[in-house]
Parts: sequence; structure tokens; C-alpha cells
Amino acid sequence: MHTSKTSLIWKSQEAVANFDPTKMAALRSSYISFMANDFTKTYRQVAEGDNLNMRIRITPVDSALYLGARSKQLPPIPVKVYGGIRVNTSIGVGFVQYFQRPKDYFVRDSIVVSSDKDAFTPVLSSFIHFYSPRPGNLSWGGSFGVGLPLGGQDNLQSISFFLGPSLVIGQAQNIVFSGGIMGGKVPAPGQGYKVGDYFDSDAALFTTDSRYALGYFLGVSFNIMGK
Repeated sequence: MHTSKTSLIWKSQEAVANFDPTKMAALRSSYISFMANDFTKTYRQVAEGDNLNMRIRITPVDSALYLGARSKQLPPIPVKVYGGIRVNTSIGVGFVQYFQRPKDYFVRDSIVVSSDKDAFTPVLSSFIHFYSPRPGNLSWGGSFGVGLPLGGQDNLQSISFFLGPSLVIGQAQNIVFSGGIMGGKVPAPGQGYKVGDYFDSDAALFTTDSRYALGYFLGVSFNIMGK
């Protein structure tokens, strides 16, 4: 038993002694380099839209070509682009309400009187949205828009203007919820009259003016420039 153990130790020492120190140092250097490499590559590309398709082609080095390796084209890799400022337009429906409820003005029994109009008005709206896309399904931004009342007369004279924040929903930014301050024209007594004044002319001659007033709005719209 003692002789066998001595022989095994001697053979192990002989094998270690036969190793070339230069080759061992080169092997150690290769091992350290291999373990330190995470085998990743950083590639920078300027994005010109919401989506980027990367096309990767693998080309072997000269030594691999000598062994018969060939270039390979990988399938396109779609990459979603985030950040930056995007501008989109949308069309939808909004609801507006003035801080002071609009009124209709007319003459009854030679007295200027008024009656309340609807508390809120539905409008057909068109928006321009400014936002920065973020990972996930929600992005915050701002909106500017115009709207026309649905129904009624003199729609072109009743254009409303909207300004406020917006919430963009979905990876394709298809649905947008907006809210904020709005401005639009409301009726006001003309010719310097006010409610309660005496109007001694024919009631048919009484006129009203249109004046801008402020209010707030809520709207939902659909992106018409997305995918």
C-alpha cells in the first residue's frame, strides 16, 4: 500500500514538472479573458420613428472562413423606441362646460330677459398631442385642439379651443384622454343692454353678441397617425 501511494505521488509530480510554464501562463491569460468577457456588444443607431427594425448579419473571421464557416443573416429584430418628443393628431368627442353657465337673451314684454342654456355641450374635437413615449401602456403629454358643437346653429361661429394635459394609452398610442382649459364664444346682450333693461323697440330688433368665455373640458380621441 505504501509503495503504491509513493508511486502515485511521484507520477503526479512528474506530470506537473513536464508542463511548459509559458503555455500555462498563456492558458491562464486566456481563461481570465474568457471569464471577464460578457459576450455582449453595444450598438447605437439613430431612430427616426416609433419603431426600429434591426437587421443583423454575422460574418465569421478569416480563420473561421478557412474552416468552412459562412456568413448568416438573422431575422429582423423589432425594437420599440422610447423617449424624445412625439407629435400625433387625433379625432374624438369632448364635453365642455363654462365656468359661468351660458344663457340665451331675448325680449319679453319690452324687458331684456335670459334663460339658461345646457350645462355642458358635446363637441366634435381634433387634437394635436405632444408627448414622450415610455415603456408600458401609459404616457403623459399635452394637447391643443379645436372643437365644433354637435347640433345647433352657427357651428362655425362656436369653435372652441382646448389646452391641457393628456394621457396616451397603448403601445401604439391609439387612445388619448385629454382635459384642461377651454375657450369659446357665448351669447351676450348686444347694443349695450343687460338683463332687466327696458327695450322700447320691436323685440325682433333685439340682437346679441358673441363673446369669448373660459371653461373646462374632458375628451377622448383616437390617434389617426399611429400604426
